[in-house]
Amino acid sequence: MQKQIKLFILLFALSTATLHGQTLDLFHEGQDALMKGDYFTSLDLFKQALAVNPSYVDARKGMAEAYFLLQEYSEALTHAQMALKGADKRVDILTLTGRIYLGLNRMKEAEQQFQKVLAIEPNNLDAAYGMAEIAVFQGNYSEGTDLFERSLAVNPDSRRALLSLSLLHEEASEPNRSLFYLNQALENYPQDQEVLNFAIHYYSRNEDWSMAESIALKWLALNPENRTIPILLGTIYNRMNRHEDAVSYFKKAVTIHQEDPLVWYLLGRSFMGLGQFDDALLSFRTVNIIDPNDEMARIAMEHLLMTEYPIGHEAREKAGEYHFQLGKSYEKAFQYEKAFEEYRIGRLLSPLDLEGWWYYAAIQKSLGYANRYRDEMLALKREGFDDGNYLRVMELLESSEDNSFVNNWKEPLIQSSNPISLSLYFNRDESRFIHSGMEKAILSSIANHLVKNSHYEISSLATIKDTADAYRKSHGSESDFYIVISFSETERTIGVRGSIYLSRTGTLMHQFNILRSGNRRVSDILVKSAANILSKLPVKGTILGIDEDRVLINLGQSDGLEKGTEFILLRQKAQRWTDRPPYLEYSPDDLLGTVTLTDLQENYSLGSLQRNSPFDLVNLGDELFMLTEDMDLPDPFLPPVNEELKSQLLRLY
Repeated sequence: MQKQIKLFILLFALSTATLHGQTLDLFHEGQDALMKGDYFTSLDLFKQALAVNPSYVDARKGMAEAYFLLQEYSEALTHAQMALKGADKRVDILTLTGRIYLGLNRMKEAEQQFQKVLAIEPNNLDAAYGMAEIAVFQGNYSEGTDLFERSLAVNPDSRRALLSLSLLHEEASEPNRSLFYLNQALENYPQDQEVLNFAIHYYSRNEDWSMAESIALKWLALNPENRTIPILLGTIYNRMNRHEDAVSYFKKAVTIHQEDPLVWYLLGRSFMGLGQFDDALLSFRTVNIIDPNDEMARIAMEHLLMTEYPIGHEAREKAGEYHFQLGKSYEKAFQYEKAFEEYRIGRLLSPLDLEGWWYYAAIQKSLGYANRYRDEMLALKREGFDDGNYLRVMELLESSEDNSFVNNWKEPLIQSSNPISLSLYFNRDESRFIHSGMEKAILSSIANHLVKNSHYEISSLATIKDTADAYRKSHGSESDFYIVISFSETERTIGVRGSIYLSRTGTLMHQFNILRSGNRRVSDILVKSAANILSKLPVKGTILGIDEDRVLINLGQSDGLEKGTEFILLRQKAQRWTDRPPYLEYSPDDLLGTVTLTDLQENYSLGSLQRNSPFDLVNLGDELFMLTEDMDLPDPFLPPVNEELKSQLLRLY
């Protein structure tokens, strides 16, 4: 019996040792993958280790680290808290938990974790770095920088401190200090992949492509099997206009990352640089197959189609059909404004699709725009649309009364007007893209949303170096106002900063900041950006018809107007925009009177004319002005956390 018991104990011990050894092997393999930046493989290995031993704290911590580096902060927190249950005094897990709280913008809880560490180890550098990051994320850059610099007195070779200081001085527009700390990091860690990767991105942000290429090639020589370097080199060569080299590297990259939509997108961009549009189109379509929710690639593809492919091309028809179907799904959910936007984009892509045109016409009725609905339906009839259901609806529509102000106006009228002219500029230096090369597509998309309103026209679209360049271009153009857009893309968010200026003087009149996350965030932010711009611009209308003291004007409900709204009436082209309230100047001789709206439809209104003179000086084409109530420069908008900077700092590990 005793022999049997001893044998059982021996077998149990051997089994336990085997399992322990297996768990350790899986953990170490996971750590190796984590250090190489292969976070997905590391997660799989840590999960296998936990399947063998669910209480293995280090494997649980590894899960938290991998999710943290993937910026999946909520999932990372779950695993960090589970790890702490078995090791609530381990400073490495406490500091990791603190940084996860930083990622979640939960600053007080992050500080609590770092303070716990400092209570255990008063000189713990990771906790000190965490406190510095809290200061930075709360907007106190100088305090954060000072804390990082003081930490160097304890550990002068700290990779994290050196790179953090380089990043913070770059953010503070102190390039010499930023480069000083970067060079120190490169000197101390000449073969460290984190430092080399940081340096490549530093020189890329500063458009020093030769240096970025040199470091990337050095890294490739050190690690020929690295999966990231072909993507970096391809991106660098695109910016150097060496598109053949870019295509070569991205072709290598897609063989490694076959399911990575970003790599396929970048390959498409490289083909565009070579003018190989069919290949680019195929790459963008591949993105949409891998990830149908990748809006940036879809917008890039649609911009390519609208600029390089003729109306009626099969690819444009197919792209338009996507938006028509998406619009139908929104319409079924009673989201009529979103349905309208999708139908409108579908029409831009595929204007010959009469069925899609019918969807676009019908949504006008759902939005309450009866006259637009009638106009679009009649236009469809002129195009020969012969769908049976449409013809039955059209028969009923034609038998109903036409209440349109324009169609029932008996006096002479005109249809022409002088829209407010806008220039739209993209500030590349202040923008950050994951999907590089999107400047023209983003500008064009915002422009398309702006010109939905016929009272505005786009005189120019361009990429600029700085605000002085924008004023230089705009001052020499015919535009009344110019808008400078900068764009920030992270893996989870999209941000747009817009500034509206008076073209004549370059005076800043309004600023806005928008941040969006979640599905459809790109489409949403482009619509919101255009709406924000239009809401801050002056309102200008035109007299289309005159019937004694009654006038017909080209402004209506869709312009946000209501009965009783008053306008001043000036001779045509008599006003000049200014940079002081009420932002309009004119000669008293050009003031013809006032108009008060008495009845409105979607695009047109009737108004009561009060003349300034007993003489009949009012003519067709004279112009009405109502400035927005708030065009004062608002207080600068400072978001509580610089998301782009936070994303970069939290990647330094």
